[in-house]
Amino acid sequence: MSSRSLKTAATRWLALGSLLLMVIALAVAVTRREAPVGIYLFCFGPLAIFLPGLIRDRVRTYIWLCFVILLYFITVVLWLFNEPSDPVLAWAAMLGIVVFFNAAMLYARWRSQELRAQAETTGTHEPTEVETP
Repeated sequence: MSSRSLKTAATRWLALGSLLLMVIALAVAVTRREAPVGIYLFCFGPLAIFLPGLIRDRVRTYIWLCFVILLYFITVVLWLFNEPSDPVLAWAAMLGIVVFFNAAMLYARWRSQELRAQAETTGTHEPTEVETP
């Protein structure tokens, strides 16, 4: 396992925590509507695809998840304007999305810089998850 700076570790945990906040807010909202199982799969299936990469701490997973999370951002903005009767869950989901996007973006940048610097100091050119084909 390669070394990680404090700011990189903090942004990783901030990203994961805010993603969890978003998932909980969306799960409570879907449960309140008594939605069928298909809606759960549609809502959380795209996020489940990224779980292995998040567990393995892959930088590319965070980058791609930033793109996918923008679709959730659009959905939550529409939710805020169309259903103002339940704003607490919508604002919690919005907070989770915005914090996740920023923290994941910073994590991907700082972690890739650390991995490049580590590869330069060892003198070996080992393939990492940062390299492009």
